[in-house]
Order: sequence, then structure tokens, then C-alpha cells
Amino acid sequence: MYIYIAVKETAETEEGEFSTYGIRCYDLDSGNVAAEVRDVFCDKRLAEQFAEKCSSEMLEPVHLSAAAEDTVWSAGTAVLIG
Repeated sequence: MYIYIAVKETAETEEGEFSTYGIRCYDLDSGNVAAEVRDVFCDKRLAEQFAEKCSSEMLEPVHLSAAAEDTVWSAGTAVLIG
């Protein structure tokens, strides 16, 4: 069984400090990190809701990256860096 947690990350740029949120998946049997995506969400609430949904729907860790990408695009919160 797995549990997904929103993880706050902080970075500094020339404009100042900002926070993003990643998702970490823990394997409850071993206590190890099973999967992780970083710097996915800018909105803490969205990250927490996504993590809760992944846990309640028993998402397999191998699908975390694709599920996060789908969620960001469907929420219209994707940031394109170019």
C-alpha cells in the first residue's frame, strides 16, 4: 500500500524566493520512497488534493508522473519554460 504526500520546495531567483510543491509516494510496507515528482504544482491546495486522490484511488507509483502531468494540464496551471 502507498501513501502520497505533498512536499513543499523552495527556490531562489533574482526576483526572490518562491515555493512549489512536489508529490512523494511512500511504500507503507517498507517505509521507502517509491516515487516522486518535483516542482509540479504552484498551488499548495491543489498539490494536497492531488496527493489525497492518489492515496484514496491507490495509484501505482509507476503512474505518478503521468497522473501529475494530466492534473496540471487539466487544471490549467502548467508553466511552460522556454
